[in-house]
Amino acid sequence: MSEEESKVPTEEQQPSVTPFPDWVIPEEDVPEVYADWYYVNWLPLTVRMRFGQIVADPRLSPGHKDSSWVIKEGMALTLPWHTVKALAAMLTNLVQEYEKENGELTIPKIPKIE
Repeated sequence: MSEEESKVPTEEQQPSVTPFPDWVIPEEDVPEVYADWYYVNWLPLTVRMRFGQIVADPRLSPGHKDSSWVIKEGMALTLPWHTVKALAAMLTNLVQEYEKENGELTIPKIPKIE
Protein backbone atom coordinates (compact mmCIF):
# COMPACT_ATOMS: atom_id res chain seq x y z
CA MET A 1 0.00 0.00 0.00
CA SER A 2 1.37 3.40 -0.91
CA GLU A 3 1.81 6.24 1.56
CA GLU A 4 -1.11 8.08 -0.10
CA GLU A 5 -3.49 5.11 0.39
CA SER A 6 -2.58 4.64 4.05
CA LYS A 7 -3.30 8.23 5.09
CA VAL A 8 -6.35 8.79 7.28
CA PRO A 9 -8.60 11.43 5.71
CA THR A 10 -8.64 14.74 7.51
CA GLU A 11 -11.90 16.36 8.62
CA GLU A 12 -11.88 18.55 5.51
CA GLN A 13 -11.62 15.44 3.29
CA GLN A 14 -14.54 13.62 4.98
CA PRO A 15 -17.72 13.62 2.91
CA SER A 16 -20.14 16.26 4.08
CA VAL A 17 -23.22 14.74 5.73
CA THR A 18 -26.14 16.91 6.70
CA PRO A 19 -27.42 15.74 10.08
CA PHE A 20 -31.12 15.02 10.43
CA PRO A 21 -32.71 18.00 12.19
CA ASP A 22 -33.96 17.69 15.76
CA TRP A 23 -37.70 17.67 16.43
CA VAL A 24 -38.76 20.89 18.08
CA ILE A 25 -41.81 21.55 20.20
CA PRO A 26 -44.04 24.09 18.49
CA GLU A 27 -45.45 27.04 20.39
CA GLU A 28 -48.93 25.60 19.90
CA ASP A 29 -49.93 22.02 20.64
CA VAL A 30 -49.58 19.50 17.84
CA PRO A 31 -52.99 17.95 17.20
CA GLU A 32 -53.27 14.25 17.92
CA VAL A 33 -55.88 12.25 16.03
CA TYR A 34 -57.13 8.72 16.60
CA ALA A 35 -58.21 6.85 13.46
CA ASP A 36 -59.53 3.36 12.91
CA TRP A 37 -60.56 3.93 9.30
CA TYR A 38 -58.95 5.52 6.25
CA TYR A 39 -59.65 6.39 2.64
CA VAL A 40 -56.93 6.97 0.04
CA ASN A 41 -56.93 8.58 -3.38
CA TRP A 42 -54.07 9.78 -5.52
CA LEU A 43 -52.91 12.10 -8.26
CA PRO A 44 -49.74 11.87 -10.37
CA LEU A 45 -47.67 13.83 -7.82
CA THR A 46 -49.37 13.18 -4.48
CA VAL A 47 -51.36 10.75 -2.36
CA ARG A 48 -54.19 12.02 -0.16
CA MET A 49 -55.19 10.01 2.90
CA ARG A 50 -58.29 10.77 4.95
CA PHE A 51 -58.42 9.34 8.48
CA GLY A 52 -61.51 8.91 10.60
CA GLN A 53 -63.08 7.09 13.48
CA ILE A 54 -66.05 4.73 13.23
CA VAL A 55 -68.77 5.98 15.56
CA ALA A 56 -72.50 5.46 16.06
CA ASP A 57 -74.37 7.93 13.88
CA PRO A 58 -74.72 11.05 16.09
CA ARG A 59 -77.72 12.20 14.03
CA LEU A 60 -79.82 9.45 15.62
CA SER A 61 -80.46 8.85 19.29
CA PRO A 62 -78.75 5.79 20.83
CA GLY A 63 -80.87 2.67 20.45
CA HIS A 64 -82.90 4.17 17.57
CA LYS A 65 -84.24 1.42 15.30
CA ASP A 66 -82.33 2.88 12.33
CA SER A 67 -79.01 3.35 14.19
CA SER A 68 -75.93 2.80 12.05
CA TRP A 69 -72.23 3.43 11.95
CA VAL A 70 -70.65 6.48 10.32
CA ILE A 71 -67.07 7.66 9.92
CA LYS A 72 -66.23 10.88 11.73
CA GLU A 73 -63.36 12.42 9.75
CA GLY A 74 -60.48 13.50 11.96
CA MET A 75 -57.82 14.63 9.50
CA ALA A 76 -56.51 14.47 5.97
CA LEU A 77 -52.87 14.17 4.94
CA THR A 78 -51.39 14.75 1.49
CA LEU A 79 -47.90 13.40 0.76
CA PRO A 80 -45.61 13.23 -2.28
CA TRP A 81 -45.11 9.75 -3.74
CA HIS A 82 -41.49 9.42 -2.54
CA THR A 83 -42.59 10.03 1.04
CA VAL A 84 -45.43 7.52 0.65
CA LYS A 85 -43.00 4.86 -0.56
CA ALA A 86 -40.63 5.47 2.36
CA LEU A 87 -43.55 5.46 4.81
CA ALA A 88 -44.88 2.20 3.34
CA ALA A 89 -41.49 0.51 3.79
CA MET A 90 -41.23 1.77 7.38
CA LEU A 91 -44.77 0.65 8.26
CA THR A 92 -44.23 -2.79 6.66
CA ASN A 93 -41.09 -3.26 8.74
CA LEU A 94 -42.90 -2.05 11.87
CA VAL A 95 -45.76 -4.54 11.41
CA GLN A 96 -43.33 -7.40 10.69
CA GLU A 97 -41.39 -6.66 13.88
CA TYR A 98 -44.60 -6.39 15.91
CA GLU A 99 -45.91 -9.71 14.54
CA LYS A 100 -42.58 -11.39 15.22
CA GLU A 101 -42.98 -10.47 18.91
CA ASN A 102 -46.76 -10.76 19.31
CA GLY A 103 -48.17 -13.02 16.59
CA GLU A 104 -50.06 -12.27 13.41
CA LEU A 105 -52.46 -9.33 13.40
CA THR A 106 -55.94 -9.95 12.06
CA ILE A 107 -58.40 -7.33 10.86
CA PRO A 108 -61.51 -7.40 13.09
CA LYS A 109 -65.05 -7.33 11.71
CA ILE A 110 -67.29 -4.36 12.48
CA PRO A 111 -70.20 -5.38 14.75
CA LYS A 112 -73.80 -4.81 13.62
CA ILE A 113 -75.97 -2.37 15.57
CA GLU A 114 -79.24 -3.95 16.55
